[in-house]
Amino acid sequence: MRCMLSKSTLICYILLLAGYQSTVASTVFNDGQTHTADSNGPFDHIRVDLNTTLNVLPGANIVADDGFGSGIYNTRGSMVNVSGGNVFGDSTPGPEGSRGIQTDESQVHISGGLVRGFGGGGRGLLSYDSQISISGGVLDSVNSHTLLLYLGSTASITGGSLTGAGVSIVAYNESVVTIRGGTFSNGFIGYNSSVFHVYGTNLAYNPVSDLLTGVLQNGTPINLTVNLQQNAQLILHDIPEPSSMLLALFGMVGILAIRRWRWFRA
Repeated sequence: MRCMLSKSTLICYILLLAGYQSTVASTVFNDGQTHTADSNGPFDHIRVDLNTTLNVLPGANIVADDGFGSGIYNTRGSMVNVSGGNVFGDSTPGPEGSRGIQTDESQVHISGGLVRGFGGGGRGLLSYDSQISISGGVLDSVNSHTLLLYLGSTASITGGSLTGAGVSIVAYNESVVTIRGGTFSNGFIGYNSSVFHVYGTNLAYNPVSDLLTGVLQNGTPINLTVNLQQNAQLILHDIPEPSSMLLALFGMVGILAIRRWRWFRA
């Protein structure tokens, strides 16, 4: 179930935050405990609610069907950790598309596995006011954008791959994205005072062509477009190369040695 922020769908979004559930059967974890999805599936949509944790492990197979738009819907202070397996939205969605994971006021951490959305409006991961980290695995959207961030969401990306037909990351409403690694099939778009922080070496941005080039902190080359609109920002953080840091260290050691020698001679 996907809700946009327009007036016509405001009631829908309120229902999501209030814990609305479809009448279609699904697996619901809402007891505040930690649960595991692995080869004990397959699962047809999982809802994680009320400060509950779900660990998705290798062997898991979570595939939305029967009217659900997301493989996992995560809400109200809950946490989803994906280290393996598959988390798929409905592969035959309606015009709204499907999400691999949708999260509201919660956390999602992806270190492995494959998370995928389908359809023209589909997303690999759709986030409202949530905290996202990606250090491994694959986040994918077959026909649309891969990672969408709304309402001040934060995302930290240190590894993994964001793939898909559309833009790799779209950030709205003062969301903040920090990138130190990872690979991206396409560029980024920022709206509404969102901010992209990118860490690496030899980073350069051409505001005319919107092209960002350089090497990310984890050593991955980057060459893609970053489109900034409505006061969105791109902030580049240059990290010295290891060789430069070693030279600086040796220089400091040499200076200290000379000072020590002079002190003993005095």
